[in-house]
Amino acid sequence: MALNDLLLSNRSIYLSLSYQERSIGLLEIVKDFISYLNAPCYYFNLSQKSFTKLGKGNSERLEIKKAPLIDDDIRSAIATLQQDLKIPVPPRDINEFEKIIAVLKSVYSAEDSGIYILENIDNLISNPRIDVYEKEKIKTWLINITQKFQHTKPGESNFFLILLGTSEINQWELQNIIPQVRLPFVAPEEISTILKYKFNQLKLADNAKSNLIAKAGGILSGLTKPEIEYGINLISNSLEIEPSLETYLTGLLNYKIEKLKDLGLEFLPPPEFAEVGGMDLLKLAIQDLQNEFAPQARKDKIPLPKGWIMGGIPGVGKSFLAKCMAQKLRLPLIYVAIDKVLSKGGVYLANLLRQIEASSPNICYFDEFDKLFPPEPTAQSEEIKGVLLTWLQEKKAQTFVLATLNRLDRLPPEMCRAGRFDRLFYLGFPQPIERIEITKLHLKYYDDRFAENFDFEENEWRLFLNETVKFTGAELANVVQKTIRHKYRRKIESQKTSLLKIEAQERKILALFDESIGEESLLWNNETEDILNIGEKVKCNPEILIGATEAELENLLQEIKNLREEYKEQLETKLEIDFETLFQFAHDEKSLFERNPEGVLAIENRAREICEPVSSKDTSGWIPDDYTFWPDKPPEPIQEEIINDNQTDSVIETEVEELEDSDYGF
Repeated sequence: MALNDLLLSNRSIYLSLSYQERSIGLLEIVKDFISYLNAPCYYFNLSQKSFTKLGKGNSERLEIKKAPLIDDDIRSAIATLQQDLKIPVPPRDINEFEKIIAVLKSVYSAEDSGIYILENIDNLISNPRIDVYEKEKIKTWLINITQKFQHTKPGESNFFLILLGTSEINQWELQNIIPQVRLPFVAPEEISTILKYKFNQLKLADNAKSNLIAKAGGILSGLTKPEIEYGINLISNSLEIEPSLETYLTGLLNYKIEKLKDLGLEFLPPPEFAEVGGMDLLKLAIQDLQNEFAPQARKDKIPLPKGWIMGGIPGVGKSFLAKCMAQKLRLPLIYVAIDKVLSKGGVYLANLLRQIEASSPNICYFDEFDKLFPPEPTAQSEEIKGVLLTWLQEKKAQTFVLATLNRLDRLPPEMCRAGRFDRLFYLGFPQPIERIEITKLHLKYYDDRFAENFDFEENEWRLFLNETVKFTGAELANVVQKTIRHKYRRKIESQKTSLLKIEAQERKILALFDESIGEESLLWNNETEDILNIGEKVKCNPEILIGATEAELENLLQEIKNLREEYKEQLETKLEIDFETLFQFAHDEKSLFERNPEGVLAIENRAREICEPVSSKDTSGWIPDDYTFWPDKPPEPIQEEIINDNQTDSVIETEVEELEDSDYGF
């Protein structure tokens, strides 16, 4: 429903506008209201002493009608109660509250028809400087105004109330009475029209201008018209007079990233490397997903993929896999901040999902998805679940939902019903052959020899596998990283030792010369070889050499030369990982499974009932077999009655916080 029609039918709306929208688009929106509703518009915020009448011509002033303040006996009673209970009274400007009450009373008793716009009332209600009684009084007056305007008979008068804010209304009284709306997102064809107009002044070739419009249109999807105009103006003013295509697009993308970040959404960058160790079944599933997203699939009426759930204990690589999938599918990965959703509620989540859909195609990523479903549900968590269930069932946009979680037992049965998620995977511990693959990926990243077919011996790998039973990908990565850090420390220590030897030899040479030879000119540094040329000075001035022969001097100089060459070789030497050091750190690593085997196995046993495996059973012959593999029979299709017990409530709660998913691999 259009904003005008919504306001006409409800008489009161809460319009959430960002500051960018307000600075560029408010006047245009107001003019549209005035024209459509055929009513004058009066605007007020707390910085003003009166209403401002908005229109096409010069602004007019409408003075606020004087209204009585709250009763003195009530004010006195509140003060006495605060004093008796020793409640601290925060300092505030009492006139702030009195002013808004006067404004609300003026609007309620207004005789002149019109559109009354009140700015930032939501911030006033949530202001800690306003006590509970005052907040309730403000809400009461807003409700009274809304009800009076709604009961105005058509044709008698046109009274409308618009509340402006930058965030969602968290007061339930207002949510249920005053519809909360945002400006509509701009359709792709309208974005193109805006861009053509805005880019008309750019000194670019026609083909370059067309390319810019096409690419910028994709970047700016999911924004409102004022936000798009604000972003274009911002980038145009911040760049040089004739910016390049690349700098312009980069500026627009950064603007959108920051815009979404303000809303609680974040673009996640691609991984440092996108190679995945093991998980052959999951790799095949991703290939199928690529085919289902292809244009040919739409022609053949293949339904759009909805989403996947991926469970697993911390450290098995769920977050890394999400980034890899986004890279493989060539879709932006938009991260939803779960904690922010939990604190702000269902209305906030609904607006986020609306924003994500408008920015499609993309991947909507929920990390720690289980946090949305606490063991003891609250009214807010149930509201969040309801919003999420409805959206998952009804969404039409090309938005693929990827939800990762640790606690499978917290997943509501209705979340797994057909039509919401396509598949449910479990990322368990890597099997022996997978542990080798994962470790090699990390070794190749830090040691170039492994990229050139260098490898450990078979017996060495078997020893390594014995030490890494039930290791996660994050723990394997940690072992390799500890090893390379150790090698780096040894390299630095060796370099320091070499420098000390060089300095000692230089001091010996300094002692052989007259004080007239400046120490500064003799001591070696990275840019000069002065001290090695001292032999030439001695030949010209033999009297400066004391306590030694020229032959002894030459020997000392040769030693210094050799030490310097050794030092330079140390600087240029690349780090190499040997098996002994790697094995030692693997031996010292204490895995999550060692810390809580019962909890981990309980989660794995639960996963067997409901999840698909991501790997085939290891038949490579590497030992030991770590006695957790998927059964030959695949799990039954997901049913609504599954996941209905809380037998693993105490499982790895502390470990989940201690060990997060690796950013480097599995």
